[in-house]
Amino acid sequence: MKIANQQNFKAILKACITVLFFGVFPILSISVLLLVCFVNSDAWYSELLAFTIPPIMLFALLSLILYIKIKPGIKYLIVLIMLGLLCIKPLIETVAFRFKEDKGVADFKVMSYNVAAFNPVRMVDLKSDIENYKELYNWFRDNESPDILCLQEFYHGDEDEYDLTLDSIALLGEYKYYYINPRYNEDTDGMYGVITFSKYRAINAGQILYGDTLVNKGIFNDFIIKNDTVRIVNFQLKSMSIRWSNNEEYSFARNVKHNVADIVKKLVAGNETRRNEVAVIDSFLTASTFKTVLCADINAVPYSATYQKLNKNYYNSFEKGGTGFGFTYNRFPSVIRIDNQFFDKRMKIDYFKTRSDMKFSDHYPVEAGYSFK
Repeated sequence: MKIANQQNFKAILKACITVLFFGVFPILSISVLLLVCFVNSDAWYSELLAFTIPPIMLFALLSLILYIKIKPGIKYLIVLIMLGLLCIKPLIETVAFRFKEDKGVADFKVMSYNVAAFNPVRMVDLKSDIENYKELYNWFRDNESPDILCLQEFYHGDEDEYDLTLDSIALLGEYKYYYINPRYNEDTDGMYGVITFSKYRAINAGQILYGDTLVNKGIFNDFIIKNDTVRIVNFQLKSMSIRWSNNEEYSFARNVKHNVADIVKKLVAGNETRRNEVAVIDSFLTASTFKTVLCADINAVPYSATYQKLNKNYYNSFEKGGTGFGFTYNRFPSVIRIDNQFFDKRMKIDYFKTRSDMKFSDHYPVEAGYSFK
């Protein structure tokens, strides 16, 4: 009798686990995928749920492998097939298999780089990092600079010769032209903003006005390249503000609780701000007929409504020309891609690189070559 009861308990437990793993969890995952990747809701919870997409894709793969081994029933297979099909779109946005190399045939090359004021902790210690400057300037000496260089969180000061970044990059990168929307900060005695360096002379340039911070700004330049007009839009959106701190007075559990609550709060606030910023940028882009390349730190993952809105009318350069995962953040959490280039569908991409060899910031630059069809 006791053995029979144990067997019944095990059978019930196995049935419950099967229903949960192959039924309930996949259906919940399908719901999240539909809401985040296809509905593209602007709601705050959609932004938070976007971070669950990579684990959902891993779960979809694991559940399919276990299904083949366990064979729980055809009804579960139908659910898993639906889950797998819905994962195709976010998978394309997560990993690329293009393997295009720079063959030097692009009509023009563009690099986008959040330089974090050339010192990610500048606003904390109010100092420059001389060694970081040296490495950056040596990179320009040893490498061919792109035709157009779009920098976010740019800083230029005059406390030290190394702080003269505008002059140094223009000289070492052989850039004749630049456009910046500077804002002076007394604490660090320098200018902040976004800046576009170019080897082409702009026929038009201007600001895209939104926000009131030092770094969240936008600018545009119109260049004549190969007898065609190209508009380069350089901007940065509201930061995700993901920071993990440890308070020695807190227990481990309290530290985790404090950090999670703080991150969620900032993500919710950031989502609302980015929604308003993208609305301004989208309105500006809609009014233009020029072929356009967007260079931006969008501070949002590929499954977010922010990314999807920009990707609606433009191709994403990583998706069309990249390789691997293309992670662009050089600190925790390092497995995200928030720095992007988007390009006009009337153009083609020749190559795309995430320059993880350039470690002068808490971001990696992204570089691409474009040609006219």
